[in-house]
This record gives sequence, C-alpha cells and structure tokens, in this order.
Amino acid sequence: MLFRSAVTRNVDVADRLIASFLEFVRAGTLTLEETVDAAAVVRQAVAGFGRPPQALQALAPKRLLLHGASSLLLERLVVNLVDNALKHGALPVQVRVASVGDDMQLTVVDAGPGLPAAGAERLMEAFARGDASRHVPGFGLGLAIIVQIVTRLQGRLHFERGPHGHAVQVVLPLRR
Repeated sequence: MLFRSAVTRNVDVADRLIASFLEFVRAGTLTLEETVDAAAVVRQAVAGFGRPPQALQALAPKRLLLHGASSLLLERLVVNLVDNALKHGALPVQVRVASVGDDMQLTVVDAGPGLPAAGAERLMEAFARGDASRHVPGFGLGLAIIVQIVTRLQGRLHFERGPHGHAVQVVLPLRR
C-alpha cells in the first residue's frame, strides 16, 4: 500500500511537470489573431481560483479589447501571475487591468516581499527556482511562461517592491 501511494504521487508530479512543460511550449506557438476582451479574461481567471474577495480581487473595466492576441495566452499569463502571488507572496492579492494610452496595464499586487534583488533574472529562466521556493510545489516554469507570453505579445514586464508589498506589472500594446 505504501509503495502504491508513492508511485501515485510520483505519477501525479510527472503529470504536472509534463502539463507545465506543454504550457511553456504552447506559449511560443499559439497564433495571435484574436481580439480578446482582456477585462473578461482577468475576471474569469481570478474567479477560477475560488478565493473570497478579501483574499483575491479583480479590478477591471467593463470591457478592454486587446487586438492581435490569444485568449488562451492571456488567461495563462493572468493565472501564472496570480498563482505566483498566492504561492510566493502574501494575501491580499489584487489584480488590476486598465487601458493607459495605447497600452493595457495588467498589475498583480500582493503583500509579500517579492523577488529577491539578487538573482531575479535567473528566476525567469525555465526550471529555475529560488531557495524560498524549495517547500512550495512547482517546477520553475511559471515565470518563464510569463516572460515568454509577454515577449510574444510585444509587451514589457516590471517588478516593483513598495512599502505595502510587491507588484508585477505587464504592459501590452492594445494593437499589435
């Protein structure tokens, strides 16, 4: 019985690793031909976590159209950003999306310390994990997928540490 549970655990880990790796590969190959309602994608992705509003909240306009994009890529971007905030940050987590000039700003803020000043670049590489992540499930692909999606959508990624926590901001052109 103990052997069976160990095998089952190992198979579950392998399944999650393969799924994460496939997401990484898919992020580089999906077509970017859709007009996506980014506000709706953000609300849906945040709702999918099933957290109460005091723990996880989305602030989005009624509608925000992103042209030349992929709804799957945008959803994966939001899910990975929120997942990282929940795993490595601290509650509450707030996700904001807004139109600023010709760009869309997607900001995820949590009450945690954020990325370490030293070695942050390395954490954005595939399979890289920080020392603080050793006891947190994952494979080190979340940030690499985020970077790949932002690059594909011709955007910019910023990390900021402020007096009230950590913010990750993605700026994407509304039209590519």
